[in-house]
This record gives sequence, structure tokens and C-alpha cells, in this order.
Amino acid sequence: MGESRAKGSNMPQSAENAIAAIEQRRIAAMMATDINTLDELIDEQCTHIESNGTSRTKAAFLADVVRREFSFDLFEIKENHIRVFGDTAIVTGTCHNIVRVRGNPNPIKHARHLRVYVNRDGSWKSLTPLTGHADGGELGHCTFPMYLPHRRLQRFEV
Repeated sequence: MGESRAKGSNMPQSAENAIAAIEQRRIAAMMATDINTLDELIDEQCTHIESNGTSRTKAAFLADVVRREFSFDLFEIKENHIRVFGDTAIVTGTCHNIVRVRGNPNPIKHARHLRVYVNRDGSWKSLTPLTGHADGGELGHCTFPMYLPHRRLQRFEV
């Protein structure tokens, strides 16, 4: 996995290292369906946005994990870029995964991701994870869903 850390970060290198470690713990917890670790890593005010544009709260996300509405056969981060700005961290990068929805495996998904973390009393918590499909498996062109309350699903491309 490739990682880079932005120069000129407002916090010491240790904050970036902490975020990198949390990223690994989050993936391991997703693969193992470890509800306790996920609960610890996710902020109470988290809004989880799926690649199809569905938005859900932390409670709804964890309930879906418990019910095994989805699980992962594969989840690999190919690259992460971590930038820390005070008590906020932004992680961008690429990944691929194979997710099972209600027990049925989907084809491998190549994607870009964006995650926002917030430092709450010395602990980094996931605030907003967002993953966008890479069109045709090509990471050069990617569509991200945007959930806007009271509006239809909007998409933007990078």
C-alpha cells in the first residue's frame, strides 16, 4: 500500500501515523465484521455515504454490519494520501474490494475514496467515509455520489 503525507501539515507526524494505523484497523474490522472496533473508530455524528449514494448514520451502519447486510471478501487500499489540519484529517486514495450484499458477492470494485477524521479528546474518529466507483475499472475517471437532503442523488466526477 502506498501512503504519502502532505508537507506542511499542522500536526506532528505522529497524527498522520495514527490515521494510517486507524485506516488499517478499520479495514481489518470490516473484514472480520468486528462491531466493537468499528464502534470505537466511528464518530457518533458520522454520515456514511456508500458508492451508490445511500447515506446512513453510525447506528444504521453498525446495525447493517450486525445483520450482515454486507461483508467483504477483499478490501485492499492501493494508496492513501493523509493530510492533517489541526483536529481534522482528510484521507484520499484508491482501493479495490469485493463486497457481498446479503450474502451475494459483487464483482471486484475499483474505487477512489475520501474519508474525513476528527480528533475528539485525543482520539481520531471516522466522520465521513465516501467511496466512488472508478468507471470501467479505470482509476483515471471516477464518479462520486453526493447525497443532498431534499434533492435527488447528485453525482460529480473527478
